[in-house]
Amino acid sequence: MMQESLQHGIEYVRGGICSVHELIQVPEGYPECPDHPIWLGVFEGSWYDIGKQYGESEGVSKYITPVFDYWFGLVREGLMFLRKPVPLEGGGFGGVGPARKGLSFEELMNILHTMEEQVNLYEPNFIEAMKGEADGAAHALAKSKYANELTDYEKVLFLNFAVQPLLYLEPKEDCSCIALLPPATANGKVVVGRNTQWGCNMGNYTVAYAAVPPAPAHRYMTNPIPGRLFDLGIATDTPLYISRTAGIGEARSGIDDSFLMAEAAIYGNNIEEAADLIVHGPEAYRKATGRKTTWFR
Repeated sequence: MMQESLQHGIEYVRGGICSVHELIQVPEGYPECPDHPIWLGVFEGSWYDIGKQYGESEGVSKYITPVFDYWFGLVREGLMFLRKPVPLEGGGFGGVGPARKGLSFEELMNILHTMEEQVNLYEPNFIEAMKGEADGAAHALAKSKYANELTDYEKVLFLNFAVQPLLYLEPKEDCSCIALLPPATANGKVVVGRNTQWGCNMGNYTVAYAAVPPAPAHRYMTNPIPGRLFDLGIATDTPLYISRTAGIGEARSGIDDSFLMAEAAIYGNNIEEAADLIVHGPEAYRKATGRKTTWFR
């Protein structure tokens, strides 16, 4: 089914999960982890429609609330780390200061809406998708322990913006990725392997879906944590696959690297265009912000 959803055919295979390491254990009382990503289907239509179908899907409806409650609960308990962002002239963040524990609700909301503004400048279609997701997942999010503290849309912003790169359990990330090309592979196909080592308790609920957005966007497939539109890797029918490892989010102007990665893969026609979209951003973004690059180290 996944292969049929993309023109050139891309298979997704889940590797092993460490069931004993405390950093990736699901807390007691949370839903049992599936032994592979939950396939949600192929979503089509406008970006709002794609987001709404994603939010309504069985896998997201089942897990989005416990995922949100876990991460937001850490904020409420003062246990979440914050990489203090450095404000940039003209808005947004660039670079980070020392990590510290504790994050007020006011700080969180300021971060979410500042990042929302930046992503809207970078790729407004992704904002439309998150609005659709919020509407699609409204029934599930109404069951949250924190249902009345944020709007459904703000809950979706939190899951997409705050989990990475600004907030995290441990001030360390040690991911790695490898791509094997023919003739190094026995079956003549490209094989991509990715190792995730950040404290990803909720990452054990990974889902996977494909989407057919409006032209000129490419069809894509990704495997996010429920509630996040994009995450560790994204493949398109260009064909192009982009994955992220540690550190990429630390240099951005308030744009989560999963959105930079998605923009590059979905709108880039080749690796050169994809790299340009990550480093420089779309032309409309540069005109709106007066920036020449998305990098701020």
